[in-house]
Amino acid sequence: MRNALIILSVLALSLALVAQDRQTKLAVMEIEDKSGKLSTELLENAAEALRTEIGATNKFILISKDRQRKEMIKGQKKESWKECYDQSCRIELGQALTADRILTGIITYFGKQYTLTAELIDLAKEATIKTAKAEFDGSEEGLAEAIKSIAAQIAGKKTGGSSFKEGKIGEQVEDWEIGQGEETIVKFESEPTGATVRVDGKLLCQQTPCSKMLTQGKHEITMELENYLAKTKTGGVKKGTQISWTLEPDFGYLSVESEPAGIEVTLDGKSIGKTPINKVTLSPGPHQVETKDNCYYQTGEKFTANRGESKNIRLEVKPKEAGIKVTAQDKDGNDIEATVMVDGKEIGTAPGKWKVSVCAKEIVVKGAQGKYKEKLHLEEKQVQNILSVLKQEDGYEIFDDVVVDHKTGLMWQRSNSKELTWEASLSYCDTLELNGYSNWRLPSISELRSLIRGCSNTMTGGPCQVTDYCSSVKCLTDTCSCKAGTGSGEKGFYWQKDVWDHTASKGYGVYWSSSTLPFFTDLAWYVAFYSGNINRYGRENTYYARCVRGKP
Repeated sequence: MRNALIILSVLALSLALVAQDRQTKLAVMEIEDKSGKLSTELLENAAEALRTEIGATNKFILISKDRQRKEMIKGQKKESWKECYDQSCRIELGQALTADRILTGIITYFGKQYTLTAELIDLAKEATIKTAKAEFDGSEEGLAEAIKSIAAQIAGKKTGGSSFKEGKIGEQVEDWEIGQGEETIVKFESEPTGATVRVDGKLLCQQTPCSKMLTQGKHEITMELENYLAKTKTGGVKKGTQISWTLEPDFGYLSVESEPAGIEVTLDGKSIGKTPINKVTLSPGPHQVETKDNCYYQTGEKFTANRGESKNIRLEVKPKEAGIKVTAQDKDGNDIEATVMVDGKEIGTAPGKWKVSVCAKEIVVKGAQGKYKEKLHLEEKQVQNILSVLKQEDGYEIFDDVVVDHKTGLMWQRSNSKELTWEASLSYCDTLELNGYSNWRLPSISELRSLIRGCSNTMTGGPCQVTDYCSSVKCLTDTCSCKAGTGSGEKGFYWQKDVWDHTASKGYGVYWSSSTLPFFTDLAWYVAFYSGNINRYGRENTYYARCVRGKP
């Protein structure tokens, strides 16, 4: 019997030793701070505190911190053992340490609340088998309590307990005093203004400056403002207390310049204006600034912004280029030399070839024989041939959509309408919006006559008596014209095609005026530019309209 008892004792001791040998080996990893708001020293102390709390549960065999560090440096070839934060790296490290499980910790900040989350990972399964979470206020004391809660959750222990005690129960009645003068009004100010104020964790006012009533005594006061670090202090409040704090910026500044100036710039893909850009606020961390201008090749810079730092960036931009080859002739077709200007800047003498910005807008060629002007529409790395025929200026200033006649002070539409009735032509001009103007109208017969070239009968000042102010019988019956095909314009028309007809429209066709005949209001005057003819016709007929307005 005695021998049997000895054998049972030895067997029980063996089983206990085997159970101890099979206790889970655990590697506690460093805590990762995704909020970016806690110091390195605090994180290191927190990780050590977590190891201590986990060890105190006696649920695991802990692998030492020094062994983890040596294995990290040897196996992962990292500069520091603290760099192993992603899960695959940590699993690989745990397997190298021959651990059964690893415990990871991550701190996040959301909704003005810090959260410590821990995951217990089984290395054989490479899967999370338990998760624990605890919230805290960002202080060292709060983090310490969160770590204790995490250790208890991982070890499967209750953080608090209850016991049954015998005895009397019920409310205890104590003496009390109503107190006098315990509350006081406290004024809160911040620089900058607009911060929220919390007292003992509860919102007191939405933005500073504000004045609120508080119970006298010790309180924890917090001020928070977007893009600034939260500030918390614990202290006594008494009558006459004023709290005025300067908040520390949680951002940096960015200034950008370029040569030339006026280049549009984006920050992290969003436009922030044109250079020079002075002191744009930005959050700490990595950023990317780039140019965004069709006239220049894209360039930029990646950088890291630090809290309170002013970052100055100078962008070296290179223009996108095209080529122009310019030759000049006089009105008789003779090749000549002439000065070439692009966007108001002289670049050389024609004939010649030059590189210019792909966004160049206008070329002007000038010489003793006259002047030539043309709008440019260039393509990158393509050469545009420009034959400039110099002519003496005829009092016109020509633009893409309009012509200004300096002799009459009128601005004309370069293109024209489709064929319309007289009433439709009036409406067309009344509703036209062109070159930034909306006060266009159908020209009178006197205004329309000013466009005739080469017909002495009907040009302004000619013998034809049809004008805005003529009401005699002679005016009512007069028709005036010249021989078709003998005008000074293209194909003998009485029209300057090079000035007016820059589209596919028939600039030398028949055009309505706004002038009607007295006593015959169903008739209106028109000009036919193929013959220089001035005549009247029924308003239901369809001709072209070219609108006019006073000179700006």
